Amino acid sequence: MTDEPPRAATTTSLRLLSHVHTRRSADAWLTPRQIVAFARAAQIDVVLVTDHDSHMGSVDCQRLAGEHGPVFPVSAEYRSTQGDMIATLLSGPIKSREPRAIIAETHEQGGLVILPHPYKASRFADEIFELADLIEIYNARSSDEQNARAAATAEALRKPTLASPDAHLQRELGLALNEFVAVEGRELRDALLHSERRFVTGKTTMRAIHHSQILKSMRRLQPIRFAKGMVRWFQVSADDQP
Repeated sequence: MTDEPPRAATTTSLRLLSHVHTRRSADAWLTPRQIVAFARAAQIDVVLVTDHDSHMGSVDCQRLAGEHGPVFPVSAEYRSTQGDMIATLLSGPIKSREPRAIIAETHEQGGLVILPHPYKASRFADEIFELADLIEIYNARSSDEQNARAAATAEALRKPTLASPDAHLQRELGLALNEFVAVEGRELRDALLHSERRFVTGKTTMRAIHHSQILKSMRRLQPIRFAKGMVRWFQVSADDQP
């Protein structure tokens, strides 16, 4: 009697949209309905909604999508003492704002930590790069130089990577997509950490970035910042990119 050769694992395509904000972020103007509709039209399987210091935007989308999908893991983008950190696959909010503690709390919940735009308005210690689970190496709102530095760091540390639109406005939703070759039946966590992937990317505009800051200043009743934002918006052309 001879042993049968092992069966090859069945693979499937997994399309993931990472780093999206709803109106629960002061500088964003996206509703859960818009995000769910876009994801369904684009045949996206998983969306990481990562509002600033709140996981409730992902919960809002999760409830709206229901059993028809896509999947919205509980996620948030937390402002730590060294820079922004995304926590995903959570069961609840993260309380700490110290980087090591954010990582520890996330892992205690069985979640993963992503470092978004790590060279834009962040000053992470080497230890945090090593402890994080994934590094965002393409952000549609970051400069080419910032994205290149992130990619070099991820390669040096052999960290799995993601691309993101960092969408705050509806027109930014399609600016980056992650396509995984995942083993059928495996968990999303396994795909994020181990699966082969490719990115579809595009760039936002400086006007979109200034638009976000104008929204924030309006919501926070900051007339001087609002005025400065409007000036910056008019100073750039419609196709200027970060």
